[in-house]
Amino acid sequence: MLIFPEPKCRNEAWFLGAFRNTDGTIRVFCLEQSFSPNQTEPYTMLAEISLNGRANWGVGSEPSIEAFMESVDDIMGDDSNEPLTFTAMPMF
Repeated sequence: MLIFPEPKCRNEAWFLGAFRNTDGTIRVFCLEQSFSPNQTEPYTMLAEISLNGRANWGVGSEPSIEAFMESVDDIMGDDSNEPLTFTAMPMF
């Protein structure tokens, strides 16, 4: 788990964590600062980074390690969970 300074801009992360699946594979999630043109207050967004892109899991938890880990556990604990969006990123 990496803990970053408090985000000041959109898409800056509060936390970045590597989590091991029961099959031994690793998944990397982050809790980001986000802003919406329709809202005046910032909120958090839960994202997953992989070799082939970035998955947006939607509005995240409060910015605490415990809440972040609980959100990730909820996602990883149910194989039927799907991200809201996925953006493919080219590999180098």
